[in-house]
Amino acid sequence: QPTLFPLCVLIMVNASLEYGINASSVGAFANLGMLQCAVLGNPQRGREMAKAAELIVAKPGMLRAKSHFIYKVHGFVHHWTSSLRGTLDPLLEGYRIGLDMGDDDCAGWCLGIRFAHLFYSGCPLCGSAIADTIALHVYNQHWDKY
Repeated sequence: QPTLFPLCVLIMVNASLEYGINASSVGAFANLGMLQCAVLGNPQRGREMAKAAELIVAKPGMLRAKSHFIYKVHGFVHHWTSSLRGTLDPLLEGYRIGLDMGDDDCAGWCLGIRFAHLFYSGCPLCGSAIADTIALHVYNQHWDKY
């Protein structure tokens, strides 16, 4: 139900403001940034919400939410106001952090969005950038066999 997503995001943000900031607040503010950009057409406000999420994830003990933050903010917010190529390195970092923290879902999102951004920014999909990323992924999935 697409109309529930904005409602859930607003409830999460309101709960964060009312009861305090925690790891789920990162996703709440990142999602609000996504809504500001894609639905409400206000990318500057979306960038401000992304900055709020970044400030939260920079707090001690929030490293486990960083991969989640990176795939949402660098995947769905920053490209509205800056170059797609500027998201490539952070998305690769999010992939590595996600794997290190055991967050395979967000690591996969970071990698998948990075491939899409490579494609849409005009980078060739053959060559060292893709080959290195795939090799890194295969190595990380099977590191105990090497």
